[in-house]
Amino acid sequence: MAEFNKQPSSSLRKPQVYGISFLLATSDLVLHACLLSGTTRIRKTLERGLYLMKLATFTPTLEREYPSSIVAPTFTPTLEREHPSSIVAPTQFVPPTFATEQLVPQAARRPERKYGSLSSPEHLRKPNSAELLTRTSRGGRGRTWTKPVNSDSRGRLPTQSRRVLSSTDEYRSLILDGTFVWELYSERIIMAISMQKMGGSLLQSSMLRTMTKANAFTIPASMNDLTDAERHQLAKDLGYTKIGKELPSTVTLNEVVRSMPAEVFEIDHTKAWLSALTSIVSMSASLYLISIAPWYLLPIAWFIAGTAFTGWFVVGHDAGHRSFHKNNLVEDIVGTFFFAPLLFPFEPWRIKHNHHHAHTNKLIEDTAWHPITEDVTKDWNATAAGLFRFFLGTPLKCFASIGHWAIWHFNLGLYKENQKPRVIVSWLACAAFAFTALPALVYYTGWVGLVKFWLMPWLGYHFWMSTFTMIHHTAPHIPFKEAKDWNAAQAQLAGTVHCNFPGWIEFLCHDINVHVPHHVSSKIPWYNLRKATDSLRENWGEYMTECDFNWRIMKNIWLELHLYDEDQNYKSFDFKKPEPFFTLQRKIYPNAV
Repeated sequence: MAEFNKQPSSSLRKPQVYGISFLLATSDLVLHACLLSGTTRIRKTLERGLYLMKLATFTPTLEREYPSSIVAPTFTPTLEREHPSSIVAPTQFVPPTFATEQLVPQAARRPERKYGSLSSPEHLRKPNSAELLTRTSRGGRGRTWTKPVNSDSRGRLPTQSRRVLSSTDEYRSLILDGTFVWELYSERIIMAISMQKMGGSLLQSSMLRTMTKANAFTIPASMNDLTDAERHQLAKDLGYTKIGKELPSTVTLNEVVRSMPAEVFEIDHTKAWLSALTSIVSMSASLYLISIAPWYLLPIAWFIAGTAFTGWFVVGHDAGHRSFHKNNLVEDIVGTFFFAPLLFPFEPWRIKHNHHHAHTNKLIEDTAWHPITEDVTKDWNATAAGLFRFFLGTPLKCFASIGHWAIWHFNLGLYKENQKPRVIVSWLACAAFAFTALPALVYYTGWVGLVKFWLMPWLGYHFWMSTFTMIHHTAPHIPFKEAKDWNAAQAQLAGTVHCNFPGWIEFLCHDINVHVPHHVSSKIPWYNLRKATDSLRENWGEYMTECDFNWRIMKNIWLELHLYDEDQNYKSFDFKKPEPFFTLQRKIYPNAV
């Protein structure tokens, strides 16, 4: 903002103002025509041109020296004939006003939860977190908000007046009851330019083609602050098919458990052993596929083998939850057998994983995953900070379970005295596999065979372990809470995400993705999870969050959901100042694949 005040009042002559404003207004009109027609190449060229201009000509002095002097031409007759009911014809262009404090009433300014790469100054807080506002960034931070003339004392609009039109990295458009508001962003320059609506109907969102999504979203303090339509739009923007309301704190977990039919808790030994056989056969088949695949198809074969390997984990996972067999000794044997090829000690995992279920989404206490607190980062030196950013702020986060595996399962000091003998037995089982099966594999296939037939599938398994865990328990709108504020029913039902994956993945992984009922009660066998989910949807569906596996969710997890924040749920490693490492990733990774 300070850059504009350095401009001399005589830097622009009136003919220059007319020429520049005519160029911008014409470009905007052609840009709208491109939006309507889908002319991508022209649209992108205009966007780059508008950005490079940096809007440096519109200084605060312009408003004083040339009030109401800029006229924008109307839309062409051709465009009006083709889209007669969707044209906004701006006739007067008002130069930008930089006194943004005047746009928001002092009484209406209050903090709100926000998410993404934006962090706005305190005086630009929006009045109500439930409003649909438009924000974006271009390497800078901050935003402006224009208070509608017909809003109430807190700046709230009637629901029917909130209609988001379109978005790009340069601007977002919002129609507010007769006022066509542009928010233009150029590095750290933010300007709100209003155009009066003069006849014709409002530009319909259905006529516009979706462009690049912004990297920032507003997360309200409570999902109950949003209407159903607004919550649906937020879900769409974040990559979810559905975001539920906040579960009332008066609901107990026992109430949710009792709402499900009794048959979902029944163990079927036949189905359990068939799942074990399925995993053995699928893993054998995938290893054969690796043996015959040409080098250029090996990544696909490894990916399939890693998914099949994950099925081994799920069989042992059910045994650890005592939902595989009615005999606990049988479950201990099955769990140890299926975990050993993964070098995962069964008993240490069972103890810590059950702790995760007892403290899901509880800050610090949750042993599966919880966001890093800012206090912890203060103890990092430059090397530690760089490593954490590299492994938890990139797609490598999808292999973070390797670190979890190494830290939590091989330290005898983490376990009670009565647990240690069983922990040691599990370690011995892993050591037996590591010192017999793996050396045999090296003997017959060489070190390349060890990498080809075991290491790469093992990495594929950890990819799914990390991905499943992050998607199920990491979302911008789902908070981790301190023990004093934690509620079991909210964490297990409303704080766990149901995610759909391609059918073959769900088959090989025994429906581990059907995760909400598993957290409501871990005693439900995997083959009853879908029936239990249907019951939960019927009785508690309005509080559940669901999604289909997609790139946008993963991008948010990689680049935005790093540090714990009590007000915002999450903030990124570079929340104080944009860092090139993250800025580059945000630009090069698409929002959808």
